[in-house]
Amino acid sequence: MTPSKLQKQPSAPGNSPGAAPTLPWIEEARRHLGLREIKGPTHAPAILRMLEALDAPFRDDEAAWCGTFAGWCIAAGLPHETLPPAPWGSINWLKFGIELKTPAYGCVAVFWHGAPSSWQGHVGFLVGQDRSAWHVLGGNQSDAVTVTRLARSRLRPGGLRWPAAFAAPAGPLPRGAGTGALSVNEA
Repeated sequence: MTPSKLQKQPSAPGNSPGAAPTLPWIEEARRHLGLREIKGPTHAPAILRMLEALDAPFRDDEAAWCGTFAGWCIAAGLPHETLPPAPWGSINWLKFGIELKTPAYGCVAVFWHGAPSSWQGHVGFLVGQDRSAWHVLGGNQSDAVTVTRLARSRLRPGGLRWPAAFAAPAGPLPRGAGTGALSVNEA
């Protein structure tokens, strides 16, 4: 990753009591809520910039870009953090930072897709939970950056990760009411 390829955005001011912690990579991710891929021969310029900055081997928004989005947000918010090798591949995020034993707001979460033993998967940031699902802020969720509910059972072993260069998580993952269907295909 070359820092000149990233547009560093300032993080939000401090937290109010009871609010979720301010994390620079989550602020970056939230800036992109609603970013959507473009079907056909034209591609979303913002997604193309992310792919190029991470030296992804593809240059279109029709390929899976959840790992690319996670890499972009971490690199923009924590420019000195080491990304996993080939960050565009979701399973590679199992090598990122340190493993958490319990979920925390803003942690990277790595999920399986199709079958637990499959190399295919999804990666995003945990921003909430309910009884049956994680609330995931991520890219390539219904072809856009959204907050989506993913079944707790799809979390890979060792799939809760935290940046090694950032202070340990400050608090638990917020709980909320589960609304909407569970995602089964994040493309």
